Amino acid sequence: MSRRWFGYLAVAVVFAIVCVLLSNWQLARRAEKTQEIALVTNNYDESPVPVSELLPTLDAFDPADEWRPVVLEGSYLTDDELLVRNRPRGGQPGFEQLIPFRTTDGTVFAVDRGWLPTGNEQDLPDVIPAAPTGTVTVTVRLRPGEPTVAGRG
Repeated sequence: MSRRWFGYLAVAVVFAIVCVLLSNWQLARRAEKTQEIALVTNNYDESPVPVSELLPTLDAFDPADEWRPVVLEGSYLTDDELLVRNRPRGGQPGFEQLIPFRTTDGTVFAVDRGWLPTGNEQDLPDVIPAAPTGTVTVTVRLRPGEPTVAGRG
C-alpha cells in the first residue's frame, strides 16, 4: 500500500467518523422535537383547571404543564397593554398583543391576546381589538416567560 492510498484511507475514515457523529446529533435533535410535540399534543386539549392548581406560587412552574389550559378570573389592565413587534407569522410581519391580567387574588399574568398583522398604511396594526372591561373569566394556556437578555430592560 502506497502513502497516497494510506492518505485516501485516512480521509475516508475521518469522513466516516464525522458522519457518525453528525447522525447521532440529528437523532438527538429528532428525539427532542418529538418530546416537544408530545408535550403539546398531550396538554393542549386537557380540561381547563384553576391556575392555582398548577401554579400555587408564581415560581412553581413545571415545564411538564406547558400548554395546559388554565382559568383566570379577574380584569385586564388595559392601560398597560403592549404590542410586541417583530413577531412573524406565515411569513408576514406583525405584533403580539400582550395585556396584563390581574386575578381576583391580586396576581398579575401577561396574557397574549393574539397576533396582529402590520397595518396597510402604517407600522402599527390597522385594528387593535379592545380587551373586555370589568371582571371576566378567561381560559388561557400556561407558558413560561421568554428568556431575557442581561442588561436590557
